[in-house]
Amino acid sequence: MRRSSNSPADSLIFFIKDSADLAVALSGLGQSTLLSEVTDQHRSVIKTITSELGTNIIKYAQRGVLTVTRVESSAATYIEILAEDQGPGIPDVELAMLERFTTGSSLGLGLPGVKRMADIFSIKSAVGKGTSIIVKKSIRGNSTSEKDPENKVASDSYRAPLKADSLRSAVFDLSYYIRPSQGEVKAGDTAIVVELTGGVLVALVDVSGHGFKASALALEIRELISHYATPRITELMTLLHERLRGTLGAAVSLLFMDTLRCSLNYCAVGNTAAYRVIGQTWRPISKDGVVGYRLPNVIEDSTSLTNGDVILIRTDGVTDRTARKYVIENASQPASVIAQGLIKHSGREFDDAACVILKWIS
Repeated sequence: MRRSSNSPADSLIFFIKDSADLAVALSGLGQSTLLSEVTDQHRSVIKTITSELGTNIIKYAQRGVLTVTRVESSAATYIEILAEDQGPGIPDVELAMLERFTTGSSLGLGLPGVKRMADIFSIKSAVGKGTSIIVKKSIRGNSTSEKDPENKVASDSYRAPLKADSLRSAVFDLSYYIRPSQGEVKAGDTAIVVELTGGVLVALVDVSGHGFKASALALEIRELISHYATPRITELMTLLHERLRGTLGAAVSLLFMDTLRCSLNYCAVGNTAAYRVIGQTWRPISKDGVVGYRLPNVIEDSTSLTNGDVILIRTDGVTDRTARKYVIENASQPASVIAQGLIKHSGREFDDAACVILKWIS
């Protein structure tokens, strides 16, 4: 690690050729004044971005340089991370930005994950000449979320978590509904839907306990899933477990709906449940455990989707014995109507309650 006389005063340069160099870089960055007065969440995101870019250098170019700069103005402050190498380059940048694309054995977040975490992401690569990636992350003031005019990725395949509670397309109708326990203003249950290339990631979370602390952690988990969203749901579950150590912990269900292959992949830990209410019997296992406290061997289950299928995912605040009957009797309704009605009908009064309804209409 060194400061360069040719670089800004608030800039660090790290020469990367192996994992030891990257570990030194991450440690130096964490202890530097570049991240002073930065929230824990922003600090975590910035270090994750730096780690992913450094890992990319090691895997594909063997050596390269990371330059981290803090840029301040009256309107905003942001961290810029520049990753440069003279490796083999990327033959097809757009292909490399697809969520499932990888040329290595690692299942890291990769460039799509970095792009999703960034406010600005720019990449230039030439075969035989190397790759240059610039990432900017706002830590104060106005977000730098405008598209970088030099961005070589033609379109943004990813969206932020839905602000609404529903998502519809020509092949599916998806909705979730959440209600806090009686006497509480906010719930420790939460859900999030993130569109990815080729499909949709759905998460249903039940934080241990109730009230403000549970609600605050639920919001943190939503942010984590938003940043790290991927179809590789068992990997995402493991990452959530690591990030939630020392917290209240949570029960978590993760589902990736592959809209191209007409299929679902699902895994869950804790007291949540999922099953196909209408269609061929499918009830995947939710392993005993608490994400952030005790993670079991996570099992990923999959199933194909056919026209008319209705899938229910619920937290333990929904009474199982009446939920199935209610969904069957109201299956002709839109998913949003079913989800809201189900919580009103089968939600336990003194527990947070949440559910996800997926109707496959292809």
